[in-house]
Amino acid sequence: MTDTDRLNDPFYDRIHHFLDQFDPGTPEYGIALMVADQGIQSLKGNQIYIWEKRIVPVISRPMNDEERLEAALHDDREAEARDMQQLQE
Repeated sequence: MTDTDRLNDPFYDRIHHFLDQFDPGTPEYGIALMVADQGIQSLKGNQIYIWEKRIVPVISRPMNDEERLEAALHDDREAEARDMQQLQE
């Protein structure tokens, strides 16, 4: 990935935002860096499992107040839709 690509890649920013959640030298840290630089398609074997089970849950957390608000609004909309569906049944 070129430096220009990195500037335009929010996924790269997201991984680096949460990188301090992983200890340097651990598989999680190395795999997160690898995905940030080379993309998910570069993962093989057990790396995919580590990515999906240990890294994705961390980088899926909201990064800032705006994302937290968006997540809360999304959850509220889903709850409202469920309530409406239950009323119709």
